[in-house]
Amino acid sequence: MVWVQYQNYSLTGTPRGSARPQYKDVVLFVSAQNPENMVLARQPIDESGKWEVFELEGFGGWLCCEMDMIYRMQLGVQA
Repeated sequence: MVWVQYQNYSLTGTPRGSARPQYKDVVLFVSAQNPENMVLARQPIDESGKWEVFELEGFGGWLCCEMDMIYRMQLGVQA
């Protein structure tokens, strides 16, 4: 399984009128039911027990390639 999680911890102290994130966590992963698809799940800041989930058709392979590239760049692994 390939997954990516972005946690937004800088939610307090945002000046008025500036861009404020709408989501606390965003998770991307390859669908277990259909590896060709990617799943995007996001957690609203004001509703920590709620997740909005979207399945994006055809992006599973793209996510795998992106994660392979990041993994190789971080560890210096040759293809």
